[in-house]
Amino acid sequence: MPHPDSVLDPAIADFRQDFYDKLADMEAYTYDESEQPGAGGTGTAGIEEYQPFWQAYSDAIVGYLAGSVDRETISDFLIGLYVYLFNLKAKGRGSQAVVDDSDAEVIFDLDGLVADVLAYPIDHYDDYEPDPDPQDPETSDSAPNLEADTSRAQAAFEPDRGAIPSLTSTYAREASSGAVRDVYSGAEPPTDQLPPQEAWDQVFDQLNWEWAFEVFDIDLDLPERPED
Repeated sequence: MPHPDSVLDPAIADFRQDFYDKLADMEAYTYDESEQPGAGGTGTAGIEEYQPFWQAYSDAIVGYLAGSVDRETISDFLIGLYVYLFNLKAKGRGSQAVVDDSDAEVIFDLDGLVADVLAYPIDHYDDYEPDPDPQDPETSDSAPNLEADTSRAQAAFEPDRGAIPSLTSTYAREASSGAVRDVYSGAEPPTDQLPPQEAWDQVFDQLNWEWAFEVFDIDLDLPERPED
């Protein structure tokens, strides 16, 4: 349950509920249970001190969620992923590790920040430091861990989006190599297949690409699941 004075955007819960819940617990801890000195050196830090830092952090995560993947990039990726899954099932070519890396929740993880936050102790962000010299315009209060992860969130989308063309290249290399082997070895056509329903379930359900289409408003019509 978020703190009554929480500034975390609910869009973060739509992205990852577990991530949002952990952030909400950590935010509440800084507001109500901080052990750091407050502004001016009197009392303990709380809502007044921490809220601006949490607002900046929330804004950075929401900025990440506003990132976009262009239509051509995602189309090439989805086609390549289907071919990779087909070859893995029908011909035993490929690696489950590559499939696991193709999971949308693995790709879009704020460049590892989600896993880090889930592993943090509850007081990880309780590190407020009052302005050492309020008369000096060059100094200010700080919250080093909150500020560091705010910067991480601000920079996370490009590395995450970069995983998509990288995986597409991996799919293409495997498909090309396999095709050459088939041509020159006279390999028999595969007897096993990847039915459309199974392919849809793997890509959009098990690998969470339906989730990604919704969270990032991807500019490509999500195909309906084929009828059995």
